[in-house]
This record gives sequence, structure tokens and C-alpha cells, in this order.
Amino acid sequence: MSQESILKVDSVVKRFGGLYALNKVSMNVERGKIFGLIGPNGSGKTTLFNVITGMYSPEAGRIYFDGDDITGLKPHEIARRGVGRTFQIVRPFSDMSVYENLLVSGLFGAQARMEKKLSVEDRCHEILKITGLSEKADTQADMLSFAEKRRLEIARALALNPKLLLLDETMAGLNPTEVDQALHMIRDIKTRFGLTIIVVEHVMRAIMTISDWVVVLSEGSKIAEGTPREVSENPDVLRVYLGERVNMKG
Repeated sequence: MSQESILKVDSVVKRFGGLYALNKVSMNVERGKIFGLIGPNGSGKTTLFNVITGMYSPEAGRIYFDGDDITGLKPHEIARRGVGRTFQIVRPFSDMSVYENLLVSGLFGAQARMEKKLSVEDRCHEILKITGLSEKADTQADMLSFAEKRRLEIARALALNPKLLLLDETMAGLNPTEVDQALHMIRDIKTRFGLTIIVVEHVMRAIMTISDWVVVLSEGSKIAEGTPREVSENPDVLRVYLGERVNMKG
């Protein structure tokens, strides 16, 4: 695996019954970049996240992270190696405060690195600032607004202190102003923590604005990849999106 790649997906196959959710999907994610993963509903995006993070095992193919083969490892083992993720449906510990939600995640990740609790607490406070949740630190998680719960989901993933962050439709349901705020936050996160980020998103303006490289899935197969401009002008991609060229470009 290339020194520049932090994640390599090599010909991964995942089936449910007789249907291919992923059909020989391959991609290389360059270290320190923001990587967009797009495609229509049912194209395999979240399934790919689930395979990368160990929630599903592939029938064929391999997953390499930071130079190691992680295929078949359990989700908690992959998380402790440095892969953090969000989920489309937010499920915080509702009866705990925002800060306690971060601390639980941070202490879980710290066990693998023998990290002291004090440094975990410091990082959690920094993450609260970056995600705009400092004033809500003592608020019970189920009292947050929808947009705040989305930010908490990102904050909990960050608290693991990952090398790679997978964001699964974290802007879904947000209004245009909240989307702009989320884009600013993601850029800030990448800069401050030096992370590699993979973003799954249906808000095309967002994905094309923020991504360095984009991969397009359709019906479980990769149909295109390239810069946002290259992808937005790709005839196969335009056909898949039924000619929604204006939406894709901005």
C-alpha cells in the first residue's frame, strides 16, 4: 500500500441474498485529504462504511488501513486502530450530558494508547469548542436540537482521536445556513487534527465544495472517480443522477 494512502479498499464484494451491495469496489484514500463518496440511494455507500468499520465482513476483497490488513476485525478493534465514524441515525447516550457522551468515547479510544484521562478531558473540551457545543456541555443529550445532535455525533467520533473520520450524511436534514456551518466545521476539524475524512453526502453542493477527490457508486459498483469538477462533468455520473448537473456543481 502506498505511503500516501491511509485506506485501501481492494475489490470488495458484499452481497445480501443474491444481490450485490458492493461489487468489486476498489479505492485508495490519500492521507490528509477530504474524500467524497456519492451515489443514489441504494448505491452501496453506507454498506461500504459498514465493511470498512467491521460491521459487515466482505465475501471477497480486502481492507487495508494505515498499512495493515483489517479485513474481518471487529468494529471495536478497528475503532481503536484509529477509524471513527458517524451514523445516519443519531443515537447519543440520551440520559448523559453532551460532555459525558464525548468522555465515554474518548476513554474508549484512550485504552489502546494508554492515554491519561486528563489529556482525554482536554481533547473533549477542545472538540466541544470546534463543534460549537461548549455552551451545551452540561445539557442532557436528548435535549439538543436536531442540528446540535448532528454535531454531537461528529464530536463523539472525534473524541476517539481517530486518524480517519467517516461522516455518513451528517448534513442530512440541515437548512442551507446549517450546511454552511457544517462545511466550515469539517474544514476546521481536518486542519486542527490533521485528519483524513471520507464524506458520504446527498447535498451535492456540499460534497463538491469540500472534497479533494470524489468516488461515485451506482448499484454497488464504482462508476467514476476524480476531482469534483471531473466527476460533475462525467457523462456516466450525469446519467445516474438523471441530468442534475446544476445541483451537482452548485
